[in-house]
Amino acid sequence: MTESAEATESSEITFTYVMKTEAHNKALLHAAKFPWADVFGFLLGTVSKDNEVMIVDSTPLFHTAIFSPMLEVSTNLVEKHCESDSLPKGTEIVGIYFASSRTNYSGTYPKLKKIANNYRVPTQSEENKKKREHFCIAVVDSASLADETKVGYPL
Repeated sequence: MTESAEATESSEITFTYVMKTEAHNKALLHAAKFPWADVFGFLLGTVSKDNEVMIVDSTPLFHTAIFSPMLEVSTNLVEKHCESDSLPKGTEIVGIYFASSRTNYSGTYPKLKKIANNYRVPTQSEENKKKREHFCIAVVDSASLADETKVGYPL
């Protein structure tokens, strides 16, 4: 089973996002395990030539505040994991997921947009200078986690 969505960037490039069940479940379970905290993690996947982003895994990172040094170290470790044989060739960090501890909040925090923008624009030191316009933010609906009829998991 996969989840699918489409998004359009301002530059008229359209990406189709497909999330594998394992990646989806891992992000949901991370949020469900820490309902009192904001949770954050990376989405790992591949990007095809026809602009389809296949999210194959998610990596839970934080259930505390996000600090730059911790995020930088985590990014390096996850990028090394993407090169491992356990993931499809060409796997990279394609997005982030977030679940708010506040069940009445469904938006994205400005800090998340800043983090995503930092991943979208390559740094000067990167060999691969292509823009990662496909980088996405997935927001977990924290309010639905408490209702097993919406999530489908008896919690």
